[in-house]
Amino acid sequence: MDTSYQLLKEKIEAVLRNAITAADLKKVSAPLGIYEQKNGLFMVRVRVAGGDIQASALLRLAEVCLNNDINNIHLTTRQDIQLHDVQLKNIHQTVLHAVKNGFIFRGGGGDTFRNLLIDEYSDISPEAVFDVRPHALALNKFLLAYDNAFALPRKLKIGFFSGVEKNNAALFQDISFNAVKHENHKAFDVYAGGGLGRESRKGVKIFSALPEREIFRCAAAGVELFNDHGNREKRNEARLRFVLNRLGEQEFVRLFLQYFEKTDVDNVEKSFGIDGKTSDIPVFEEKTEKDAQYDKWLERSVCETGIKDIYALKIIVPGGNLQTRHLTSLSHLAEKYSNGIIRLLRSQDILLPKAHRTALPYIYEELRNGDLSVFLEAAFHSKIVSCVGAAVCKIGILDSAKYASALSHGLDMLFEDFPDISTWDKQQITDSIRISGCPNSCGGHTASALGFEGLKRNIGEVSEPCFRVFTGGCQEGEKSRLAVAAENFYVPAKDLPAFVKELATAYLKRNNRTETFADYISGIGTGNMDRFYKFKQDRT
Repeated sequence: MDTSYQLLKEKIEAVLRNAITAADLKKVSAPLGIYEQKNGLFMVRVRVAGGDIQASALLRLAEVCLNNDINNIHLTTRQDIQLHDVQLKNIHQTVLHAVKNGFIFRGGGGDTFRNLLIDEYSDISPEAVFDVRPHALALNKFLLAYDNAFALPRKLKIGFFSGVEKNNAALFQDISFNAVKHENHKAFDVYAGGGLGRESRKGVKIFSALPEREIFRCAAAGVELFNDHGNREKRNEARLRFVLNRLGEQEFVRLFLQYFEKTDVDNVEKSFGIDGKTSDIPVFEEKTEKDAQYDKWLERSVCETGIKDIYALKIIVPGGNLQTRHLTSLSHLAEKYSNGIIRLLRSQDILLPKAHRTALPYIYEELRNGDLSVFLEAAFHSKIVSCVGAAVCKIGILDSAKYASALSHGLDMLFEDFPDISTWDKQQITDSIRISGCPNSCGGHTASALGFEGLKRNIGEVSEPCFRVFTGGCQEGEKSRLAVAAENFYVPAKDLPAFVKELATAYLKRNNRTETFADYISGIGTGNMDRFYKFKQDRT
């Protein structure tokens, strides 16, 4: 077993006997994705490449949690699983048990290659250029064994996208691969140097139609470039995008290509497996008895896959938060009614990617009557994506999750005033909004149509929680845009629901019924936000 786990044990024991502090422990624990929370307990992050986890594996993780007094689970915007409120004395045992059950912690945090992100609908969307999941998982396996990817100047985030524009964040990754076809062969457009957070920026294109077999060499080249040229002295300027800023686009691309030419990965097996067989999906007896809410649930939760009679089913998870008992119930649900895969979404929800048409009413009944009823109820309410917030995160400024919940409730109340509004309209409004509790943009506010960044501002002589407003961002592949921050305009956190209500009300009352909420917000622009809320304060 990796020696880092033994070192973790030794450092934990040293903290318990007061020989070192929790801050000293972080040097060892952070690369394994283990961080102290604000309440003195710990968060343990489990890597789940592309968010896919077998039902049987999820059941084993639930058992690990039960055996170590862990009850609070959080799904991240990068398809990880976070175990919250873990006692210090239980950390090593938790990690050890999970590793023995096939889970990975190396690179869960710290200055490492982080959890690899994969387009959630790559293998089921009729619009996908091709399924990138096999390529992504092959590269993930390669990089997990690539030691230089775990001693970087700062974190490195890699993503794979299927060529579909919607929710395509290829330009906002440190390195990304976006599917294209070249002369009828699978290939990737490659981007590097993008990212969200402090000084967010879009990446630049390194390759057009890179042959699929070259993704290993390309990723290794990016790792080596970052190792050699990343800023190891100033952490606030250490991400790969700062190398791009320092060198300029032309020189950065030239340097990347130079590293690519001299990188040798000839010993790597360049083959890609095939994922997901429809023959493994159970079929059930037709069920005709359904209650009045069933069709509403279908409209919100089910989407077509392009495969006859096969559907993808989204399970809405409020705040991305579950309890350990939910993991057990979800594993049984996926095993019984789908292809046995649970997929974690960037929206902090769960997808059963392949379920037969006949299984849907049975799944609905399980959600309605069983331990998962909270997720059925969530399907009929608004959900705003946010980071975990300051209640858990030690560097967070505001409790973004609390304000996201309040905003969701406020939008639910607003939608009651518009009885004719469609499920699609409700969802495209809520999907346009992102909240982060600090400038790090873990909630993705700097690439959203309407984003909010938590901060403290002086109102009179009192420091109050406020949000900076961002507008006009989108994640649409080559068409992606960064959001722009409103100048000298801040919304007091307590008034966030009222502010968004004014925006959404104006949108719903407009005459143009073809315009999306995102387009409407972009049309207003950050300079006109005070039309909707009369609070303006100069920066001090």
